[in-house]
Amino acid sequence: MLSWLLMLTHRRAVDRVRSVTSAVLRDQREFHRTGETTGDVAEAVVDAQEARGIRGAVDRLPHKQRNAVTLTYLTATPCRRPRRCSTSPWGR
Repeated sequence: MLSWLLMLTHRRAVDRVRSVTSAVLRDQREFHRTGETTGDVAEAVVDAQEARGIRGAVDRLPHKQRNAVTLTYLTATPCRRPRRCSTSPWGR
């Protein structure tokens, strides 16, 4: 179950990175075309809500899982490293 949860988390993170990257590139193209920036307040509000939700979900994880998720996704540690840092086998 843990591997499934980590797979879903990873896919959502990758989708979010792609979405943000596309938005940044779109804003840069618009800036170069018009010379004006576009500020999207609604997007900033949604981003803040998502960040709060993610922090809350990570905070509710058991310590070992929270540590693994933090090492993998928040500090850009390669996937093999958290397994070595964990004292319990993955998937249990």
